[in-house]
Amino acid sequence: MHSVDRVISIIGGVNRVLLFGCRWLMICLVGLIAVDIFVGVFFRYVLNDALPWYEETAQYLLVWLVFLGSPLVLKHGGHIALGFVVERLATRLRMVCYILIYAVVFAFLVLLAYHGWGLAWLARNQQSTSVPISFFVVYLAIPLGAAIMASVSLELWLTALRGLADPGAVRLSAADPYEDASADD
Repeated sequence: MHSVDRVISIIGGVNRVLLFGCRWLMICLVGLIAVDIFVGVFFRYVLNDALPWYEETAQYLLVWLVFLGSPLVLKHGGHIALGFVVERLATRLRMVCYILIYAVVFAFLVLLAYHGWGLAWLARNQQSTSVPISFFVVYLAIPLGAAIMASVSLELWLTALRGLADPGAVRLSAADPYEDASADD
């Protein structure tokens, strides 16, 4: 099982770097959205001169925020789940459920990344109406976020696989059910 542990460690290290970047980009995006909306509302209601671009800009930033935030939520078990059902199962059966769940999640995310890239590429020549950027930039959030989520789901799948072979090697908790007992996040 040492090779699986090594692979989990490598993928986990890559994911920590990616999630660190996602976390800081999310902080910046929230700040940009807040400033954008504040400026838009100020111009519209105080100066009585509406800016044509602030709503569309906020929407595009929100798309990026969602797709960069989803990998963090996946890593920490925050997506909607029927955990109360799985948590009542025996440890090995629980790991089998997690293995199946994360295999399906991984397959879906790989398809989403592939088709998201195709969508972004097709939109590369289209321009936004009020913001002078290509829709490629907006739609690039889909394959990027899906690829990072796929990496996280692969790590979780491998960790559940390790837990099936050695249930004592995986600490199960509500915050992060697949986190290695020795890892610090």
